[in-house]
Amino acid sequence: MDKAASAGHSDRCRIVVDTCCDFSPEVAANLDVDILGFPFIIDGEERTDDIWSSITPKEFYDRMRAGARVSTSA
Repeated sequence: MDKAASAGHSDRCRIVVDTCCDFSPEVAANLDVDILGFPFIIDGEERTDDIWSSITPKEFYDRMRAGARVSTSA
């Protein structure tokens, strides 16, 4: 038995990306990749990118065109 296995560690590795990678949920599932929501702020409201589940791309960009201030912690 190798040291990792004897220490209770799995040989399995997980790939984790954030939503900036633009994987659809279907692609992520097929690749067995975990997606973390990328946080952003729009007009002072902190939100998490949930791959367009809570706001559509059109709504998001319409708000930006209307002058909404959008930022990230970066």
